[in-house]
Amino acid sequence: MYIGLDIGTSSAKAAVIKGDSVTFHAATYPTGTQRAGNHDVGLVRRAVEELFLTIASSHPAGMPELQGIAMSGHGPSALLAGTDGTALSNLVTWQDSDARSEEEVIRESFAGFDKGGSSYEGKALRLFRHFPHLFTPGVKVLYPKDYFSSLLTGRMSTDRSTASTIAFWDDRQLAWEPRATG
Repeated sequence: MYIGLDIGTSSAKAAVIKGDSVTFHAATYPTGTQRAGNHDVGLVRRAVEELFLTIASSHPAGMPELQGIAMSGHGPSALLAGTDGTALSNLVTWQDSDARSEEEVIRESFAGFDKGGSSYEGKALRLFRHFPHLFTPGVKVLYPKDYFSSLLTGRMSTDRSTASTIAFWDDRQLAWEPRATG
């Protein structure tokens, strides 16, 4: 059995594949918990947990046979995650374009940066400017799918495809460029 999980803008959705059978499940959550483009991570987490409980009750014999979970989600979206996996901020979605001034700072500092409006990089700098006290060693700025993956696995990471959308990833070297992040 395999599960495909999507962390969407207004719901978490899953496809469960068992042999030739595919079933679909969803759990919604309120969006714009503070304003549009900002989600309460706890509400999203409860929806994901509800989704997994639904899957487990719908496929009780299949859960021990679970072979893998594929993750996808909206972006560029970001949240701060502590070293213990605790969400330290709300989830700032792709719909939030408040980081325009941060993106201008990045453009002035890094040649070739041409993103605008709602970039991951701008969101990360905006989170830093609003919560500098939270940026301690080990704290990560994660995409939603990567945060929920870390809750399932205990490992904070991202995939190469997502990393390739971030200006501070060198796709040729397959490595982060710490000097480029400031």
